[in-house]
Amino acid sequence: VQPTSLLIRENEALLYLKKGQFLDSFTLFKKIFNQERNGRYLLGMVQAFFGLTSAERKSFKKELLSNLEKYTTVYYDFKKELLLAQILLAQELDENVLFKVSKNQFFNTPCQLSTKFIKPILLAKGTYAWTELNEIKTNVHKLLSGDEFILFQVHDYLESNQVSTATEYVANNISRIANAAVREQINLLLYNAQKRNTELLALEKTNQLDMNSELNHLLLALNKLEKNPNLSLSTHQQFLISHQQVFYKEWIDLELLIAKNSVPELKTFVKDHFVTVQNFAPLFVAKNLVN
Repeated sequence: VQPTSLLIRENEALLYLKKGQFLDSFTLFKKIFNQERNGRYLLGMVQAFFGLTSAERKSFKKELLSNLEKYTTVYYDFKKELLLAQILLAQELDENVLFKVSKNQFFNTPCQLSTKFIKPILLAKGTYAWTELNEIKTNVHKLLSGDEFILFQVHDYLESNQVSTATEYVANNISRIANAAVREQINLLLYNAQKRNTELLALEKTNQLDMNSELNHLLLALNKLEKNPNLSLSTHQQFLISHQQVFYKEWIDLELLIAKNSVPELKTFVKDHFVTVQNFAPLFVAKNLVN
């Protein structure tokens, strides 16, 4: 055991969390997050925060929201989970603009994105699960109405990998959605989870799918890659880069090179890209191909 190891200290913070020692957990997560920026540590802070007393929460709320906003603007590991907390804290602190921006980011972040980031083997098992955020999810859901209420529930089911439950829920509620673009995006999310890329790609031709959504462009591009790597992705790539979605654009570029097994190009790509995202699973695949 190395007391200076961040992994050892992270597991210690998780143990405090499981034992209900929320202030100890929050303080330790905060220390290691200040030492190294990592979405897991920030999510640990979030989980510990919501176990604190009202007085303790009041002391840390603004600082936590500031850390969340700065992190989710740049990084993508556990982004969906962190945005969930960001929505709730922005509402509690009357940050109305941030509340709206956070909701928009949440709904434009792919489901189960956190599974694309590899966690250390020696990390305590079953940690940072979406199901551990039930209190936050319930409180966020109460803040929504109309189409957003239904859309959030679909995201929640898909994040929990409850695809059949999501399918049934959509079948029973899709007619209640007023906005055609929201209906089509829900179908897009569902088809993506069901691995039905033919039906998913057909949505692009309906003229009802919101083509100002980075999520829609990302999912269309990834499904085109899966169906046929030779299909043109330029529309999606250009949209993402013009909207400063560099991570999503490079994710597509990386998957394209992997699909085509372009080892020389991959070698150059992994050297020049994803410098700050070393635990991204497709990057590991690419590096294995190169090596």
